Amino acid sequence: MKQLITIFLLILPISTYAETALSYKTDIKKCDNAAEQDLNNPENYSNVRMVQITDTQTECYKSVALDIIQKNYAKNAKSMVLEFNNFCDMAQRLSYTTMYPDSCVPQCGTIAGAQAAELYQKIVLGYINSLIEAAESTSY
Repeated sequence: MKQLITIFLLILPISTYAETALSYKTDIKKCDNAAEQDLNNPENYSNVRMVQITDTQTECYKSVALDIIQKNYAKNAKSMVLEFNNFCDMAQRLSYTTMYPDSCVPQCGTIAGAQAAELYQKIVLGYINSLIEAAESTSY
């Protein structure tokens, strides 16, 4: 009987975190679905509107990241949120710099802006996936 209780107590935190990780992945999917729905609307078929949709999706991702930090990194949440915001600012600047090489300045056009927004979005999503993986690998 003691062994069963011990096993139960060991499995409970793991299964609880597995549900939480799945919840975060579901939240990310909600961000993706909302963006996909907007992108499939013919009224949004312009580069400027696509950048706006991508930016909205990235902001949705960022809210998921902040939720992960608040719930899973409570002891360091304050500093992590500050570092995450600084990381996002730097990543956004870097992604825009990356997509505007010397060869196209000043006539890069709005497609370079769309590509930069997409790169920034990928960077933020990569960070979120790293948070989830880190928490999954240390939960026991």
